[in-house]
Amino acid sequence: MQRKIALHLDYIYGSRTSHFWPLEELTFNLSKRTGRIKYVYSKEGLLATIRENGSLALTILGAMLLVKSEEFKRGYCVTVSDEAAGPVSEGRNVFVKHIIKYGELIKPKLDVVVLDRKERIIAVGQSVVSSRMMAELKKGVAVKVREGLKTSKMYN
Repeated sequence: MQRKIALHLDYIYGSRTSHFWPLEELTFNLSKRTGRIKYVYSKEGLLATIRENGSLALTILGAMLLVKSEEFKRGYCVTVSDEAAGPVSEGRNVFVKHIIKYGELIKPKLDVVVLDRKERIIAVGQSVVSSRMMAELKKGVAVKVREGLKTSKMYN
């Protein structure tokens, strides 16, 4: 199962991204109905949920490990202004007007990591628009935040 998760990560976020997760230490919860992997855990806690469509729903912990990869950071992270960092870390959505920098490989419905100006993780969520649209749009939601740092179970 570790190999399956490694292939999954590398497929979604680029080759060798899986090297940043402790593959040998991973444990899994399987769906009782389908027998598929549903949750991926490390010793520290939940890293991701596997959705029915095969995509990953990252947690803050899972994102912390992936952000160690410069390739991941360049491709799949969104950096927001200081003005937006507080509300986003509390679980509010990211609006296009607050984005300072965005990953070049972001596509709609892909899980992304939201960073503050100092490149600290403040949230994880699902992109609503592509990186190209983030550059062109002036209004609207860019990332639907699922878990903010301040609302995360890790820190409460």
